[in-house]
Amino acid sequence: MDNKNKEAQFLSIPTMKEERMCGFLDASLINSGWAIATWCFLTGGLVAALVDFQTAILTVFCGNAIGVVIMLIAEISPTVKYGVDTYPSIVSFLGRHGMQILLVCFVILNIGWVAVLSAMFSRAVQNMYSHFTGAESGPIMFTVVAIVAVLCTWLIVYKGLKVVKWMNRIVVPCIALMMVVMIYAIFVKYGLNAIMDAEPLA
Repeated sequence: MDNKNKEAQFLSIPTMKEERMCGFLDASLINSGWAIATWCFLTGGLVAALVDFQTAILTVFCGNAIGVVIMLIAEISPTVKYGVDTYPSIVSFLGRHGMQILLVCFVILNIGWVAVLSAMFSRAVQNMYSHFTGAESGPIMFTVVAIVAVLCTWLIVYKGLKVVKWMNRIVVPCIALMMVVMIYAIFVKYGLNAIMDAEPLA
């Protein structure tokens, strides 16, 4: 059986326990890697710009809770319990044409999202470069770093789930630790009262 047929069966037929490539820990790390994503920081920054701290906490918690619950109800049984990939499972209620339309929209949106992420990564590298060297970097460096970021991302995805699994074993704990350090630094610098009374940034 060729690789395409194997992959088609792997994505559309429920997997047995011994066939699964991720256990509870790796599945949790992969989902945590998606959860602690750039869009979280973008959303957090937007909320902080519009409302005060207490309203922001309520907004983020309720918004994420409602969105995540709806997503879990729709996908947790076919994908997590039975190991069927998202798009084959969508066929059952959207039909094959509906799934194809959704897949095309998803690909188009992701092309734009990858462009945004690569631009943000490149800008972050430029800021670090300027901070440590005192020199300004131009558009050439911005473009090169963004292209390298896209190529590295493509290579990781191309290598498959095993590489993604090991990447998340390293990256997710590092990001979680960085977030803990950031929260600690903010509380030490400003104090609880100042944070609770924080007004919108905008």
